[in-house]
Amino acid sequence: MTFMLYLLNVVFILMIVGPLYTVFTHTLGDSLDLEAFRKGFDNTVWGDLMNVHGDAFAYLMDQAIIVFVLYWLLNLFLNGGIIMTTYMTGGFSSQLFWSSCSHFCFRFVRLSLLCILLHLIVAGAIYGTYYGIVQNWIEGTGDERILVRSAYAFVALHAFVGSILLAIADYARIRLVQADDKWVLKSYWKGFVFFLRYMFPAYLLYILFLSLFVGLTVAYYFTRTSIVIEGWGVLIPVIIVQQLITFFRIFFRVAKFGGLNELYAQKLQTVAS
Repeated sequence: MTFMLYLLNVVFILMIVGPLYTVFTHTLGDSLDLEAFRKGFDNTVWGDLMNVHGDAFAYLMDQAIIVFVLYWLLNLFLNGGIIMTTYMTGGFSSQLFWSSCSHFCFRFVRLSLLCILLHLIVAGAIYGTYYGIVQNWIEGTGDERILVRSAYAFVALHAFVGSILLAIADYARIRLVQADDKWVLKSYWKGFVFFLRYMFPAYLLYILFLSLFVGLTVAYYFTRTSIVIEGWGVLIPVIIVQQLITFFRIFFRVAKFGGLNELYAQKLQTVAS
């Protein structure tokens, strides 16, 4: 299943990148300005490109937003099949996988919109409080070091609370699939209650998989930004490394849902017995 998901991601990216690459090369052609970006970002060259080809870049940005939304929907669609497959112990079944994808897709869309709303509310509360502190500091004669340290503290608080919300959302997805629940709010509430009741193992397991995913994402970003491409001898190994990182990101995503599925089912069996 992991390899199939990897291939789906590759096919999706190729379907999107192909037309965008055609527009990009048709607009810029063999412009030597692009060579300036081999050694890093150049603000002067970027400004010149935007002045000459601003319309083309605006089009590409609009398409990038559409691509992001489509990719987000694709992952929501696949989540149902991944969770159901890792929940069932009879091995992979393509019929079960695709039927689960379609069966839970719109429920996951509603659940994700709810989660986005909660994240926005939490972010507004945290940074709204920080804004109040900044305003009071401006009116007074506070120390700038305290203001900077408090900014780090609020960012850390947001990261901590955000990770908890992400964990609850995934346990809500697990609950929604295992119980075949049609009510998104009920599933989210059940996921919230489960997380509070078994906070230490539930959060520890989630943070383990989240750390692996973030680590691979950082490694992927590093290979894209820190290595200067001077020819095919460098380009091909970089592409291979990036694809391996992408594959293991998908692998850990599947493993995450498998681990959360197992923990959720195990704790429910313990309560039932």
